[in-house]
Amino acid sequence: LRAQDKFGRVPFHYCPDVASIQYLLSLDSELIEWTDSGGNTALHLAEDFEVAEELMKRGCKWDQENVEDQRPLVVALEDERYEAARALIEREYRKDSDIRIGSQPILHFLMENAPHTSALYGLLKHILGKQLVNPELRDENNKTALACMCQKIGAEVSRTQLNIIRLLIGLDPTSLQDTVDLPGAQITVRDYLENKGVPTGEVLLGA
Repeated sequence: LRAQDKFGRVPFHYCPDVASIQYLLSLDSELIEWTDSGGNTALHLAEDFEVAEELMKRGCKWDQENVEDQRPLVVALEDERYEAARALIEREYRKDSDIRIGSQPILHFLMENAPHTSALYGLLKHILGKQLVNPELRDENNKTALACMCQKIGAEVSRTQLNIIRLLIGLDPTSLQDTVDLPGAQITVRDYLENKGVPTGEVLLGA
């Protein structure tokens, strides 16, 4: 049960489902606190919603940091394990505070650092739909999440990016008035998107 691989991980770190977690803990309850050579618990490595939920239910700490000072949520987001991240976001949510990754609101972190994929869109729909994050928050530069996203859009807006744009504008229409920093210039988000061929009026209508 405690045989380690080259990362200092035991079999418990790789539990694929709830039944595996329950079985291994019935044999050795201390595995819930086991960390690998990087300070990661099984929760740092959880692949899906049910596994992450069960680990937290069993006492794995959602706010335990590894040797790089990263909570399980940060590691899950960086690895694009969005189902596990969904469970962790629900656990971290507090009505009187905002979830942040470092100094950034979580939406800004995702818009700047995560690939704009359909999996990310699914996570955003869930956490915004359940009001687990505030879409109107601004970062330390007074930018909206949509403005941060615009800085990462390439030559063309993909279908998934368009869906994310619709989602963010629908929840905070004032974000269209924010600005995007371009080389030697600054334009509004509305003008930036329209220059990319995105008719913002239709976006607001969900067309």
